Amino acid sequence: MDCPNNTTNGPNPARLSLMLFATLTLFYLFVAGGHLYNMDDHTNYYVAEGLILRGSPAILIPDEERHLNTTVGHDGRRYSYYGLGAPVLFIPFVLAGKVAGSLIGGQHYVAQGVLSLFNAFTTSLTAVFIYLVCMSFGRPSKTSLIAALIYALATPALVWSKQPSNTVIVGLCFLYSIWLILRGSNKSALLAGIVLGLAVNVRYDAAIGVLLIPGALLLMKRLTTQHLLRICLGGLPFVFVLIGYNMSRFGSPFELGYTNLQSESPFGTPLFVGLYGLLFSPNRGIFFFSPILLSVFAGVPFLCKKGNRAGLLFLLIPLTYTIFFSKAETWHAGLAWGPRYLAIVLPLFCCALSYVSFKRTAFRYVVIVLFAFSFVIQAWGSLSSIDSYHDYLVENKINPLDTATDPRLSPIWGSLVVVRQFSLERISDKPPDEALPAGGYNSTLVLRATPDYWPFYAYKIGIPFALAFLPWIVIGAASGYGFCKLASTLR
Repeated sequence: MDCPNNTTNGPNPARLSLMLFATLTLFYLFVAGGHLYNMDDHTNYYVAEGLILRGSPAILIPDEERHLNTTVGHDGRRYSYYGLGAPVLFIPFVLAGKVAGSLIGGQHYVAQGVLSLFNAFTTSLTAVFIYLVCMSFGRPSKTSLIAALIYALATPALVWSKQPSNTVIVGLCFLYSIWLILRGSNKSALLAGIVLGLAVNVRYDAAIGVLLIPGALLLMKRLTTQHLLRICLGGLPFVFVLIGYNMSRFGSPFELGYTNLQSESPFGTPLFVGLYGLLFSPNRGIFFFSPILLSVFAGVPFLCKKGNRAGLLFLLIPLTYTIFFSKAETWHAGLAWGPRYLAIVLPLFCCALSYVSFKRTAFRYVVIVLFAFSFVIQAWGSLSSIDSYHDYLVENKINPLDTATDPRLSPIWGSLVVVRQFSLERISDKPPDEALPAGGYNSTLVLRATPDYWPFYAYKIGIPFALAFLPWIVIGAASGYGFCKLASTLR
């Protein structure tokens, strides 16, 4: 059995959770880029925009004008081949951005910039629920907080917080549903089903976790059959949402429109090629991008201890997803910082860190060094934009997909190419209300040669220096104060 949750001798969990959320949110707003990055982001943006302006998820922008992740539906219009969940969640951000843009100008750019902040909040919430879930399993407050901070600051989650990635949303849904189930009430079980149903409508492969999470909790005797039925009841409406969405787009409840599934071998990657790529390679390897995660192996014996079986949640489910994505043709997720697909289960894996003992002084110092090194890697990744590196590769006739296998093209080394181009030059022409210039436009070249933080972009498009940088400095100082307060709880 798990140890009882002891919170009497530590800080108040609710207060510490609020402090953790506020501090991390401020920090992520400090490092935010203020723009969208890849085709996934833009595709979901245009779906959300269509729902706001026309009440339709169809994308009316011609394919030759902007390449997006779309499939032609049975009515001849283009539709995203992702679920409806993420665009619906994005609506408040897009709407707020459009309102702000209508007041200050550049509506399209401002709306996309506001949407880019979405995962600043979801990543902070994920760290909070890592802390709360670990506490629910009886882990000490201090080690639970360490696990949350490792996820937030020393893994690629820091860089992923800069873009509204649907993988991060699913990771939060999984963690939140576990916390709800552990509360043990009928109401929380029903809400957990709703959250898991939403996850499947954000990403279809979330269905794996929807099956495995309740199954693991049943085996651990942390879930009753009565509550399992309520979880199913809560998720049932979302099954009909998914079926209805597929019918409206493609005329069939079983047609997802996912073009990757239409290739000759969508899961034809040799297993060990994908496993090495996702775990250890300098191109996408999670242990390469975040060496601190290697410390989890020190906690494996206790995770798999008879009567505990927390490894069913925090090791087996991440391993299942890692094997699943290792076989996928697109295991590398395109040009990305680290294994972007594994953002789905990285929070679960980080929960396993709360089972690591830091009592031995030598081991504690090793962990501190690994944490510092891992944080520096993420800070380096947040300094430049990954799409700027993409543009550099295309302009030099290098296939961006080669970054998945060629160590010389790893994003870690590639960021140096972009950083060397940094300048304080400002663009002479104001960005239009439509999409910012792309390709070889001078404006794009000037904006690309910019640290990937929003005040630099604001300054380069003509916003006065004080208005661009003073709020940024205040936000940075506030987050620094919050980290000092959090550090005091670890003494």
